[in-house]
Amino acid sequence: MQYKKKAQFKKSVWDRVRQKIFNAGKARGRVYIIPTFHGICLLLATPIIFILAIFYKNDTLYIYGFSLLTVFFLAMIQTHGNLRSVQAKIIPVADPFSNQQFIVSIVLQNIVKRGASILKIRIIAPTHARGMLARSDQKICNYLAALESQRFTLSMQAGLRGPVDPFRIVLSTRYPYGLFYAWKVFAAETQTYVIPEPQSFLPLPESFRNGQATGAQMQPKGSLEFLGVRPLQWGDSSRRILWRRFRPGQTPEVRILEDKSNSDKFIHWNQTSRWEDDETRLSQICAWILVCQKNSIQVQLCLPHFELKLCREIDFEQALRALATYPHRIIDLKVSS
Repeated sequence: MQYKKKAQFKKSVWDRVRQKIFNAGKARGRVYIIPTFHGICLLLATPIIFILAIFYKNDTLYIYGFSLLTVFFLAMIQTHGNLRSVQAKIIPVADPFSNQQFIVSIVLQNIVKRGASILKIRIIAPTHARGMLARSDQKICNYLAALESQRFTLSMQAGLRGPVDPFRIVLSTRYPYGLFYAWKVFAAETQTYVIPEPQSFLPLPESFRNGQATGAQMQPKGSLEFLGVRPLQWGDSSRRILWRRFRPGQTPEVRILEDKSNSDKFIHWNQTSRWEDDETRLSQICAWILVCQKNSIQVQLCLPHFELKLCREIDFEQALRALATYPHRIIDLKVSS
């Protein structure tokens, strides 16, 4: 038990150190370089050769030792220079669905008049609060000419729904002699959300097809139905504020009332009340939203503490992101245009 705790402590310390190194490299564009196993062996062999040269007074061993040192430092300079001039950029990707493959596009650009050889590209598996682990492959760029740009695609496997940390690229090389390993870290500019996997267990409500109000029966004109509560927003009427539940220092809540005599269409959280599992309910709502988006149906999405009128393409993307972050309501649901 004590050994297990020590192992977990060492792992957490190494994770924090590695995170700081990646963040520093991302912010400053640094090139990190360390000797490989062959480089360490070469470095350790050099003093042994000098000791033998001193003991036997052999000039050939002196020349051989200085030659090894020259190769060691030249390899370090060339490996560092091979990677220093290369920049990478991640093309923004559409929000993937849970447990599905998606493609990440990466553009490599050489900004100096000197070529770069044998560059390995891989993506650090992003994680989020729900513990998603994504698998990715890697690509090799054999040669990047001076002032040239090349585009590569990496396939990844999405995990659980939720906001994902920005993708980070690790660009590494061992060129030319394999004595040193150099790498750089680049981060994406936008955040990605993993959307719940759409699964349609029920068709769209009947009111979506015949234009009637949501519900089993038409209610008299002007009647209102209580759908729930949400935080107060700009423009809300003070008559809908729940003053009895208001406490100083808290955001007031308002009643969500809807006129059932109009012909608006709703996707409401209560329409999936037959399932107790939130993931199943989110998958069904996601399938309904995709059908409405495909058929250009304007609809009102009503989730606990979140509602949105879906009219434009960007509204549907915001609604899918709201499903990805449920039950937490994130402040920024902006979608890159």
